[in-house]
Amino acid sequence: MARITPPHLEMALSRVKGYVMRHPSGVDAKDLLKVEAFSRLKSKDRQQLLDIIERYDQLEVTCTGKGAKAVTWLRHKLHATTAPAESVEIAAVELAEPTFVCCDCLNEKPASEFTGDIHRCTACDARAAAPVVKETETLSSNIEQKENEAMAPKTALNPNELRKQAEALLRQAEEAERCMTAKDVFKKQLDPLRREVLLAHTKVTKGFEAMVDGMAELDKAMAKLRDFKVEA
Repeated sequence: MARITPPHLEMALSRVKGYVMRHPSGVDAKDLLKVEAFSRLKSKDRQQLLDIIERYDQLEVTCTGKGAKAVTWLRHKLHATTAPAESVEIAAVELAEPTFVCCDCLNEKPASEFTGDIHRCTACDARAAAPVVKETETLSSNIEQKENEAMAPKTALNPNELRKQAEALLRQAEEAERCMTAKDVFKKQLDPLRREVLLAHTKVTKGFEAMVDGMAELDKAMAKLRDFKVEA
């Protein structure tokens, strides 16, 4: 009787055989959930695929225990032992430690090398944390250096330098005072002229407005005169 594998299970069967082949000591059937093509199947399809594997001798299948303690062990024929299956005591076999793939180094490592976050191994965690620690230490060193520079006493100036600084300040004060005095004199002279200009501008504006009004009245009067007719 020819073996018939449903089309929707062919890819999952190929992936499962490849996964089991990479583990010489074999794998528990529960670990097949790590195979993406197998994990996407429905529970009914998973059981059907396991039945096909066992019925058509695709892999070496050993079942032990009953009920909740039942264990189905799969081993590829390339690594199968010559001893009969009855002599294999699965209960005495130490199950392989689960493995995960690190998202940084992309290497498959046992679960013991992952702490807390199963996406990054401890070695990659240490390498990622090292630059942060170094940057923190550098920042602390720079802050400490700035504080020491601020607290360091400045070099005392000699009397000649103090006298020169005082003379420079006096010259600046005198120059500022002269500028202020000149501004006051200029303002006093400019204010009367500004008032005269504003007054003249006001008169011109009023005269122009009166002229415009007069021209408008004159236009009205001329229009009435043109329409004037003598009635017989």
